[in-house]
Amino acid sequence: MLSKKQIEQLETNGYLFLGRIITESTSKRIYKRLVDLTHGKIRNPKLTFQLEGQPVGFFDIPSDSYRKIQDLQFDDIIWNDLVCNTNALSILDQLIGEPLAIQRAQGLLKPAFDGSPLGWHQDAGIGFPTTTKPYYTIWTSFNDADENNGGLQIIPGSQLVGIPEIDIQQMIDNKLTKSEEYETHYKKLGERSRSLANIIPGKINLNAKAGESYLLNPLVIHGSLPNKSKNPRKSINVLYHSQLAEILGKGKLDKTLEEDRAKMIPR
Repeated sequence: MLSKKQIEQLETNGYLFLGRIITESTSKRIYKRLVDLTHGKIRNPKLTFQLEGQPVGFFDIPSDSYRKIQDLQFDDIIWNDLVCNTNALSILDQLIGEPLAIQRAQGLLKPAFDGSPLGWHQDAGIGFPTTTKPYYTIWTSFNDADENNGGLQIIPGSQLVGIPEIDIQQMIDNKLTKSEEYETHYKKLGERSRSLANIIPGKINLNAKAGESYLLNPLVIHGSLPNKSKNPRKSINVLYHSQLAEILGKGKLDKTLEEDRAKMIPR
């Protein structure tokens, strides 16, 4: 549970340092799982991967150069030990107050020496919950993370600028194909975030020790630096929302669909 002061800090700054919400042994187990997945020691056909400089697809080759693993809700260790961690769920129950679901659980990896940067952006828009109900991200690092190995950066308070809801709806109404719609939409939101990042002062690095977590308002403008160090950075981002929330461009989750049921947290 969060204190009143912590909730005020989250509302003002758009982020809150949680410290350890999982045990050290759990952190090491999840780190090993990420390594085993990228090395092909465990194969899960429901997961998708992205190598540095390549499009998202299914597992290709054993490599330390993967930058992303998507759909980790289908991995039993990550689902049970991280997504459904009791400390995390008690915080989200307090903040959201309705049955919980996740929009995504994805591994964000920064390979040593060649981990690419991630530009300023907000986790909002098509495919995300609408802002009529609150939603939050818990970001957990599984090794020490700082500005040298591609640590997370945010602009505190920038969540207060919101997102251009009317522009998003106009894009949906234009009846573009899904790929065109997404590309146009996220290009526009990204340009807006980068423009705001140039005029809003106070960007900070969210440094973390292995196993530590931050709670984020997904509307806070954030990004990450490249990793030019010899140390990889492995983290997982879980975005939680109400099961009753509207997903922009989709509608509410449908319990008859496996892909939606897999995102609902049973209680």
